[in-house]
Amino acid sequence: MTPSPLYASFRQALSEAWASGAGILLPIGKITATSMLDPLTLGDEAETLANIGPGVLWLALALASLVTLERVFQADLQDGALDLWAQEETSISLIALTKTLAHWVISGAPLVLMSPVLGRLLG
Repeated sequence: MTPSPLYASFRQALSEAWASGAGILLPIGKITATSMLDPLTLGDEAETLANIGPGVLWLALALASLVTLERVFQADLQDGALDLWAQEETSISLIALTKTLAHWVISGAPLVLMSPVLGRLLG
């Protein structure tokens, strides 16, 4: 098993995320919008925000991670890269793992870094 297809899939996933324009900004915008719109509808009392804060953040994280999830394998399916990787000697599961890791680097890590800031805003 050679690391070349694994490295190629990781590099391709990172480059596709940056080339699409909103690689990092889309999940950050989604989590910020979801977290900040709830206090506007429910009120700005500190006790209410402290009670709903954890649930709001979990919901916002789930929605923000789903925003970019479609892109993980879409381009590979359209251009035939999945078919080529299935013919390689490298396990397709490892390639899926590297694509998932690249997705986490692009969208998951910024969400993790943004969560404490939003949690502090919600009390």
